[in-house]
Amino acid sequence: MRLIIASNRLPVTVVRGERGVELRESVGGLATGLKSFLAKTNGGRALGIDEVVWLGWSGVPAESEGDDVAKALRERGMEPVPLTSKEVEGFYEGFCNSTLWPLFHGFTTYAVYREEWWEQYVKANEKFAERIASVARPGDLVWIHDYHLMLAPAMVKARAPDAAVGFFLHIPFPPPDVLTAHAEPLEVRHIGGAPRGRPSRLPHTRVRGQLRPQRC
Repeated sequence: MRLIIASNRLPVTVVRGERGVELRESVGGLATGLKSFLAKTNGGRALGIDEVVWLGWSGVPAESEGDDVAKALRERGMEPVPLTSKEVEGFYEGFCNSTLWPLFHGFTTYAVYREEWWEQYVKANEKFAERIASVARPGDLVWIHDYHLMLAPAMVKARAPDAAVGFFLHIPFPPPDVLTAHAEPLEVRHIGGAPRGRPSRLPHTRVRGQLRPQRC
């Protein structure tokens, strides 16, 4: 059995130097936590895992990533998911860090919502789901991580219904009253919903209005 770990970032930093592409291990956060887990389980072998494949963004924009980066990552058991600078800006810096992170931590006054960020979030999750589905084999265990990829589990199941998919959220999930009090007409994908359809909409609620669309 293989374990496919999917996270926003791969556990390495890509550096280009005179000798070509160099991969340096990242320190802290998800990378450190999962490396500790793998170390304590003998690379997953104690749990019956034969191989670990880590899937995520390399940290290099797709327009400048190049085949050499992808090759170096795959040689280390990692599968890159290319993201353009525009996608990183809307998906990661926008919706993940400016909308979800403050909202989920209760800092609702600082949560900013923009429709284009949400669209990039959906697009990025679709990219991850497509790559996961293309890499996964029968019998593999897919483990998806954190608020960056909350749509990905259902998207993977829609593409690969027989896949064993797990999800772990590394930040607190907000209570319902926070979501209903501050949510704009965000779209959500129903668990086990339509195979390839667009996410459906939640009712429009604006109680205190801290989370409002801001048009660029």
